[in-house]
Amino acid sequence: MNERLKALMIEAGYAAPEIAGRANKLAKLIVKECAERIAHNEHINWLTAANAAKDLKHHFGIDK
Repeated sequence: MNERLKALMIEAGYAAPEIAGRANKLAKLIVKECAERIAHNEHINWLTAANAAKDLKHHFGIDK
């Protein structure tokens, strides 16, 4: 789990391991969906959108 995701989960109160595991999965799914929306935004040039999506996933430590 990425350190940024850990910090956000602690801030949100998801310290218990059984809850944190599910929260981590949810966070990854949300970040992936956000990255997909950015990557396929027709109002941004494709290279900018692709770089923004890649940067977002990298920031949260999420692979493709």
